[in-house]
Amino acid sequence: LLLVARTVDILLKLRKAMDCREIKRTYLALVCGHMQAETGTIDQPIGRSVHDRRKMVVTKGRGRSAQTTFHLLNRFRSYDLLEITLQTGRTHQIRVHFSHLGHPVFGDPEYGGRETWRRGMFAPERPLAGKLLNLIDRQMLHARRLEFTHPVSGKPIVCESDPPEDFKTVLAILEREGQ
Repeated sequence: LLLVARTVDILLKLRKAMDCREIKRTYLALVCGHMQAETGTIDQPIGRSVHDRRKMVVTKGRGRSAQTTFHLLNRFRSYDLLEITLQTGRTHQIRVHFSHLGHPVFGDPEYGGRETWRRGMFAPERPLAGKLLNLIDRQMLHARRLEFTHPVSGKPIVCESDPPEDFKTVLAILEREGQ
């Protein structure tokens, strides 16, 4: 899901709504490993990496405030399926927060959820991880729901999107082979 403004006036109104945290964004993510808690909030500032300016990292006080709320939907043998809500909207926020916790988004080559994860797995788990990685060429992160107030009419708008086929296929295989 993607929210696009067609005029500058609407863009400014949507930016203000985003800044005031009036736009609710909900995602599905398949993360590597198991979260300690089934629900929680990650409250860690995010800023640019000093080593690689293209990447974002959790920082010690010099980044911008970032909060990510999660809820466990399903637990597989080596992965957790989470519903995630952003309280803020930082670049790569979900990917950075979960990677920082040691649970990168599965399939994410930039933040440790692809080959880095597979190589570090317990050996019997590697074949399934390899099979799943061969099915996807992206991270297992999906914008599921977007809620906001229409900037002109004032009516509540809710947009939803089912996960794409590759996401569904990975989950189906995990249901069969990853329990």
